[in-house]
Amino acid sequence: MKRLDLSNIPITMPENLAQILIWTSKLAQYHHALFIQSSQKLELITENDKNKKQELNDLIKLYRKTGFVENQTKDFYLNKLLNQGEVVVQGYIQHPSKKQTKYAIIPYHGYDFITLATPNIVAKFPLHYIEIKKESIPQALTDIHLDEEELLSTVKDFVKSFRKLYKECVSKNELIKEHNTIVHKIYVKIKNGEVKLIKQDIPIAVPKVMKTATTQPINKKSFKVIKKRKFPLLKDK
Repeated sequence: MKRLDLSNIPITMPENLAQILIWTSKLAQYHHALFIQSSQKLELITENDKNKKQELNDLIKLYRKTGFVENQTKDFYLNKLLNQGEVVVQGYIQHPSKKQTKYAIIPYHGYDFITLATPNIVAKFPLHYIEIKKESIPQALTDIHLDEEELLSTVKDFVKSFRKLYKECVSKNELIKEHNTIVHKIYVKIKNGEVKLIKQDIPIAVPKVMKTATTQPINKKSFKVIKKRKFPLLKDK
């Protein structure tokens, strides 16, 4: 997958950015937890209960998409703050099961944000692991903010404004978008077992060495060499 160039999005920083980012981050955790719960419930539903299966599948898609766009928005603003030098990476933590995946810990206004440790972040901040206090995942919206309506409307407007500019950026990167679409389709086919990856060793072609011709090139004109004949000179007597 190729990453879109999001550095040129003309985004504005709200005055209460810290509070909105905290709400957005916690709401993303909340929706991800609902996604996991719905996925676990789906495994227990029998094939005969098609209505319940469809209902859960719809919820899974909704929670997964909602959590994704909330995390994407939060990560974009954190990267902006990193580039502007307003925040720094305190350290890194390792994904519990994926060895290649690491997360950067970014403290901001008393809250430790967790974002994917991209190559750009690791290159800018030395890689060193730390231990952080594991916070509890919100079990209800009131665990994030007592006024649920204010919470949802604030985060929704925040995400919506970013997504609008993001889509404009995507439209300007059509080639990257088409590439990612094809790669995603191939990934789905591999995941579903429709196709298989085949490892094939491709022999390296060795260039042939051309032999130097021993004869004269044919484009050169041939010529005759006329030998000088010697005649005896007659001397006067």
